[in-house]
Amino acid sequence: KLMKKLLIALLALLLYIAGAMAEDVPQYFIEGDYAYSVYGDEVILERCINAEPLPAEITLPTEIGGRPITAYDFVYHTARTDGPVRVIVPEGVTDFGNAFGETNAITEIVLPASLSHIEEGSLCWGDAEITVHLDNPYFTCEDGFLIDQRTSTLLYVAPSGQNNPLPAVKRL
Repeated sequence: KLMKKLLIALLALLLYIAGAMAEDVPQYFIEGDYAYSVYGDEVILERCINAEPLPAEITLPTEIGGRPITAYDFVYHTARTDGPVRVIVPEGVTDFGNAFGETNAITEIVLPASLSHIEEGSLCWGDAEITVHLDNPYFTCEDGFLIDQRTSTLLYVAPSGQNNPLPAVKRL
């Protein structure tokens, strides 16, 4: 009887560990024109499959697969455009990666109050003006300079900031 209880306890422990490990492995999906991954509670929009040419204004989706999107990475990488493009990142998104790498026709990006992380180098591909929601506690964009206020790091210089004096920052 003791051996049976030990075996049941060991089996329960193994099932618990297997379930925990499964949450650490991203799962990949395709829905409509988008490819995305789910990693625990995080949903990362990774690719727009049929994105050429880009429309004049892109409002990124807020959810996919019935779950809220928390991050964008390489969504429109190297997408072709027929003219200037304005991008709106919706509320609820916390992480912005290199969603538009090598897509140099983007002229404006609007960032939400919920955004808490911008991957370094994710805005080095073009000459877009940046607008940050006034309620964002982490980032500010003044005189064309996008700054991470937590670390006093200059993340990006928009075209409107190129002739302005460099703001007081600790890191470039």
